[in-house]
Formats: sequence, structure tokens, C-alpha cells
Amino acid sequence: MMLCHTNKLRLKVNGWVRAELGHPPGELVVGDRLICLRNNWDADIVNGTTGVVSEVRRVGETRYDVCIALTGEDRD
Repeated sequence: MMLCHTNKLRLKVNGWVRAELGHPPGELVVGDRLICLRNNWDADIVNGTTGVVSEVRRVGETRYDVCIALTGEDRD
């Protein structure tokens, strides 16, 4: 996990790291670690909630169904 000064730098760093790992640009793969950037109180997901992609299925040309295993102190 890396901390970036700006969102623009975060996007660049993510792109560099994903390229080095051989991941396709702009696509999630199983094992990707995620952090939520917005609150969704109905789903009990808040800014900063983290998770790991456990499944990715293509459901259209540009659409995917993604399963994310949420992590954190209150989710173990």
C-alpha cells in the first residue's frame, strides 16, 4: 500500500505498478486490493473500507460482476 500526495499521482503509481505486475490496464484481477473512496451507508461501506477482489466475471463488453471480500477490524 502506498500513500500519494494527489489523486493524479495515485493513478500514475497504480498504472506503473500494474504494468510491472503484468495486469491489464483498467481491469480488476483476482487478488487486487481495493480501498473505498465514498460512503455507502446502506451497504455499511465507508470511505477507507478495504477489500480484496475474489472473483471477476465479464457480463458485457464493458461490464463486469466483481466479488470483493471486505477486510478490516470489524470484518474478520
